[in-house]
Amino acid sequence: MMSLKELKKYLTHRVPFPDREFDALMKKGKELRFKARMPIIKTGDVDENVYIVRDGMVRGVFFANGRENTIYFAFPGDFVASTASLSLGLPAQITMEAFFETVVTVIPMAEFLKMAERSPVFMRWMTEWFLGQIWTIERKRTILAGDASERYDALILRRPELIQQVPIKAIASYLGIAETSLSRLRNPKNRSSKKTSK
Repeated sequence: MMSLKELKKYLTHRVPFPDREFDALMKKGKELRFKARMPIIKTGDVDENVYIVRDGMVRGVFFANGRENTIYFAFPGDFVASTASLSLGLPAQITMEAFFETVVTVIPMAEFLKMAERSPVFMRWMTEWFLGQIWTIERKRTILAGDASERYDALILRRPELIQQVPIKAIASYLGIAETSLSRLRNPKNRSSKKTSK
């Protein structure tokens, strides 16, 4: 499991803030453990907490027309939260589930806001975090442009860790393509024949 020292280094590599404030924030948190496929935040629930992944993996997903649609994956050091709940007090629009056995530290958003009022440095860090959430959406847009083959190539280029750690069904859901199509794309023979035909 990611230690607090490793977590602080990961969370503050762009915008650092004092150890005292980091320690104070972590003391407000509580460790929770989830079995694989257990929901951390359910669609339709108002959840005003922030979850920091310490071990395992979390997936953001929603279901429409009998089909699952994967929005994102979160790994150790990443934050998981319902922006609908945090910003507007609305029910979560997607479900965040533990993809494998997962450990998180949960901290109420109210604690983030209290610390932001006291510390301009922390406020800057928190702003960077929210901007990072927006970038996650834009980054996926760069992956989903093009046909199935181009999407897979973009995923290999921009999110190689997903190829290594995520089952094929979930990757297909993330890319918005059929699992059978993804299986063909992952076949080295098909990849080499495609390059030869160009």
